[in-house]
This record gives sequence, structure tokens and C-alpha cells, in this order.
Amino acid sequence: MEIEKAKVEKNRQPTYLQKEALDACLELVHGRHIIRDITIIALMAYAGLRVSEIVKLNVTDFDKDNSRIAVLGKGDKWRYIPLPTELNQLLQAYLASRLEPWYSKETACRKPLSSKLRILFQ
Repeated sequence: MEIEKAKVEKNRQPTYLQKEALDACLELVHGRHIIRDITIIALMAYAGLRVSEIVKLNVTDFDKDNSRIAVLGKGDKWRYIPLPTELNQLLQAYLASRLEPWYSKETACRKPLSSKLRILFQ
């Protein structure tokens, strides 16, 4: 018995999330982990990271001085991705909030997006 392989289109153009769809996605982000969730979406949208790559990230992979991130991708190959200034600032804000031991649940849920976060998504 012979089974045909699924036809996969090679060398296809990448597809991108439209600005309106990204804005709509960001409007849905709320709650206690708002900075984390926005950072994850920004890494996917602006740095092109896959979910599996984001899951593997460590704090030591982020080089804030050179504004880049080391990513372990497909085939266990490392690559360095340059980050826009706003995304670098967003990652720094997230890491700072993550390291705060007693982050208030009440203020986190009601905290509006800072102007730095809004600049990234304009």
C-alpha cells in the first residue's frame, strides 16, 4: 500500500497579521498578567517568534544592551533577533514587573497600558 504525502507549498510568501487584527487582539488582553501577555504578542508580531520559541526563552537570552534576543528555533539552531527600541523597553518592563515579589492583583487588573506600551502598537 502506498500513501501519498500531503502537498506542501514551498517558497510561499509569509502571511502577516494586519494592524487592525493586532489591535483587536491587544484589546482583549486584560487581567493580572497584562504585561506578560502583551509582551508575548509583541514578540510574535514584531520579532516573528513562534509560540514554541517563546516557551523556550530564558531571562539570559535577552540582551538589553544590544537590543537583541537569542532564540532557540527549529532544528535546535540558535539565532539572534534584533529588537525595536519599544520592544526592548517592553521586555525590560515585563522583567522588572516579574521580579517584583508582591505585585498587587488589584492594581494589576485595573492598570491601564502605559504610554510606552501604546507607542509600540501605534
